[in-house]
Amino acid sequence: MAGGYKELEAGAGYLKNIDPLVDDAQDGITQDDFDDAEVQARARIDAVLAPLYTVSTWTASPPPLVAVIADKLASAKILTNKFARDSGGNSLLAEILEKEAQEFLDMIRDGRMAVVTSAGTLVASRAYRTPVVDNG
Repeated sequence: MAGGYKELEAGAGYLKNIDPLVDDAQDGITQDDFDDAEVQARARIDAVLAPLYTVSTWTASPPPLVAVIADKLASAKILTNKFARDSGGNSLLAEILEKEAQEFLDMIRDGRMAVVTSAGTLVASRAYRTPVVDNG
């Protein structure tokens, strides 16, 4: 991983239609694009979850849900980059991935979804966590 919670792979997962990586961004998606997307996804996750959890302990092995969120966010960024460079295509998948990831983050933040380890145990939250109440 290049500083993210999920390492992206061209031609796999949500990026199954992404061509092999190239050296020049003018020719397509590069490893730098992947690295940047992974780092941005982690930064966004940490911004939401760091007040609730000790995210610094997740570097080597993030909880599976965090890896899923990171995959969705980073993949959405790559797909958005691809469509911006190709000046065409359908960015619907990128929008769906972004929305799903944000919904997961919102549910975790609001206490409606738990973060669980790969062993199935709850990740301990910080003692001062308080759920957000929707008065609307």
